[in-house]
Formats: sequence, C-alpha cells, structure tokens
Amino acid sequence: DEANPGNGATPAAAPSLLFVGRLEPRKGVVDLVDAAVEVMREQPALTVHLLGRDCAAGAGAGTMVEHLRRRIPAELAPRFHFEGLRPRAEVLARYRAATACVFAAPWDNYPFTCCEAMASGAAVVVADAGGMAELVEHERSGLVFRSRDVGGLAAAIRRLLAEPDLGRALR
Repeated sequence: DEANPGNGATPAAAPSLLFVGRLEPRKGVVDLVDAAVEVMREQPALTVHLLGRDCAAGAGAGTMVEHLRRRIPAELAPRFHFEGLRPRAEVLARYRAATACVFAAPWDNYPFTCCEAMASGAAVVVADAGGMAELVEHERSGLVFRSRDVGGLAAAIRRLLAEPDLGRALR
C-alpha cells in the first residue's frame, strides 16, 4: 500500500497480508498459507500476519499454528507472523495498514472480521462462499476468488500487489 494523499492510507514499508480470526480449518487459513507461499516466491518482501486464537488442527496432529508451520518452507518461515490475540484497537488499525486482508473461509455465514476490515478501509480478498459473497462485489469492494481455489487466491493476491491503484480503489 502506497500513500495516497487524501485517502488516509499510511505508507507501508513492504506488502503485507493480514488474517484475523480463529486459526482453525474452517476459516481457510491453510489455503491462505499455501497461496502466500506461492506468491512469496515472486515477492521477496511480502509478509503474512495471522492474528487470532490458535485452535486444534482438525484432522492434523497438534494445533493449527503447528500444522501451518509444517506447511511453510524453512526459507519463507520468517515472513509468516503468528501473533495470537491482539488488542481490538490494534486490530482495527492493522486492517487499514495491510496491503490486503484475506478471508479464505470456504463457508462463513456472517464474517464479522471481513465487515470490520471493510469498515476500517481495508482492501479485502474473499472466498465466494457464504456471507462474504453477499458482502463483497468483485472489483468494486474487494476481490473475490472461488472458494478452496488456492491458485485463484494467489492470483487475487498477485493482482493487488501488481495494481496498487486497484488496492486504493477497493479501500
């Protein structure tokens, strides 16, 4: 995100993706990590910040953070930040500071975190499932990708990184 006088955006040192929510399988965090790994190979400055409570990994052993860390290649691991629960005021500020907020849940009835991100002026990337498909109009209020399509999610992330004017317009 580059500064754009008059829109309230703050300059970011490097592109970043933000996820806010419980770290659990049904929130799409595996797809986010897999897509980010794909994009990071082309974007050496990209970081991913995951804020929220760690949960069981579901079918995998251990916690979701442990499961996700096992999916991340060692050379990219320092660019993923698992930050746990954060104070609400900080979360609200971080929505706006991120290049994009990603909500990859394969189904979410009413994604409150997505609503918060949009209300905070964030560019959002969302799955076309559940309530997100009703909240976000593709290319007007966010980018929408096909649920569970890691390649489609990676393409949406690449597009926002390549088209800063699009990110500003989506805010």
